[in-house]
Amino acid sequence: MRDTRNHNFKLVLRLHCSIEEPPTFIMNRIQFWIVTALSGAVALCLLTQIILVKVVQREQIQLSMAQQQINQGQLCFNRLQQIAGAIGQVVVQTQDPGLKELLARQNIAFAPPKPDANAPAPAPAPAPAPAPAPIPAH
Repeated sequence: MRDTRNHNFKLVLRLHCSIEEPPTFIMNRIQFWIVTALSGAVALCLLTQIILVKVVQREQIQLSMAQQQINQGQLCFNRLQQIAGAIGQVVVQTQDPGLKELLARQNIAFAPPKPDANAPAPAPAPAPAPAPAPIPAH
């Protein structure tokens, strides 16, 4: 029994001794400080990138909100121009002095439409329909 144990021990010892240790790299003091400084620089760049991304996102949100307000303002302006044009047409058609005064107070200028030389003349108003004949009572 002792021989087997001794033999196993020698085998393990032989296997253990035959495995070579990987070479270890030992840094000197200058290499350590260079690697530490480069690691710090990378960490600083990463932090700067994160901050810049957050700032750009905030600016994009503000820009988007401003663009929405501009679009809404343009839409309202167009609608107001349409309303003013419609009121101007009513003023020209009815010659209402109250509406004329209202437009003048609001500094809204309107010009009566000029007749187009190429446009056909407006059709005359239709003649009133003749009254129906009375129905005799029986």
